[in-house]
Amino acid sequence: MKSKLVTLCASVALLSSCGGGGGSPPATGGGATPTPTPTPTPSPTPSPSTFDDLTGDQVFNTACASVANPQGNPSITLFPDNFTLAFEEASETFTAAGSSPFGDIDASFGPADIVAEEAGVFTLYFRDSGQTVNGNPFNNVFAFGTPQFNGGSAEYVRLAELITIPAGQTVPSSFQCALGIPTELDDPLPQTVLNFGASLGANGTATRLAGTDFTIFSAADSVLSLTADPTNGSIDFTIDVRGRESTPNPAGGLPILSDTVEDLASFSGSTSIDGSVQSFSGLTANDQGLFAGEFSGWFFGPQGAEIGIAINGQVQLPDASTVSFLVVFGGPQDTP
Repeated sequence: MKSKLVTLCASVALLSSCGGGGGSPPATGGGATPTPTPTPTPSPTPSPSTFDDLTGDQVFNTACASVANPQGNPSITLFPDNFTLAFEEASETFTAAGSSPFGDIDASFGPADIVAEEAGVFTLYFRDSGQTVNGNPFNNVFAFGTPQFNGGSAEYVRLAELITIPAGQTVPSSFQCALGIPTELDDPLPQTVLNFGASLGANGTATRLAGTDFTIFSAADSVLSLTADPTNGSIDFTIDVRGRESTPNPAGGLPILSDTVEDLASFSGSTSIDGSVQSFSGLTANDQGLFAGEFSGWFFGPQGAEIGIAINGQVQLPDASTVSFLVVFGGPQDTP
């Protein structure tokens, strides 16, 4: 199946992506001969060359970050320990299931739930949850698609967003995830410094609370600069959280986004990889040097050709306002 990118929003602002598919081995065989021959060795199952080559049912290698309500409480979810995102080919259904920091999740989305899509870019699903928020019916929301950048599209990584009410809760939680075809351990990262940032697609939300004034932003204009050095295992990044104010659309549907991009806050993060896995995670620090969030990511494609990373965080600014954010990035290495 093909995946798509995003531009969306629901009870909170967003803009996301993701997708699904797997591989089957080719037919193998041998013929009878006048003399016995050894049993033929099956041909190895080929790895799909890109995400769009996937077929069959999938359980994705996924890195997610989450936020429980509009005023923050950033908390991370890591795959596959407690949360899975799967695709069933026969019914063309995505299912998000398992535990999260805020309660158990079980939400599915199929073709009948599609409310918007753009071929090769994104698909957006709304499904009645049977629950209410502030007395109004609440739809579970799922969006998936392909990161777009500088006129190109990612080949191995996809982005996804889920908005749902976990079991035992009365307010929605939002999950931003990166998923795709992970870099194989027997196809390690090249022994040189890898830079990511110039060609990353992004999706996410940010909020600012100043007194009683609460503002929601689309954070898809945020900028990430990440460096990975396989020679010593270090990964370091900075993120400038940038947002366009999001307001409800009187006509219904997607919210209205401001043309003005605001600089909201800056954060950083560091961690390391040791070659035993191609995923990574760690703590996010705000520009005051305080740990105030978390991040989780994977390398995707041959030799870490692409990256996906989900990040959240929170900071109180000098003017006493509080900024919280939840953003996911995906895309290829910078061109040397």
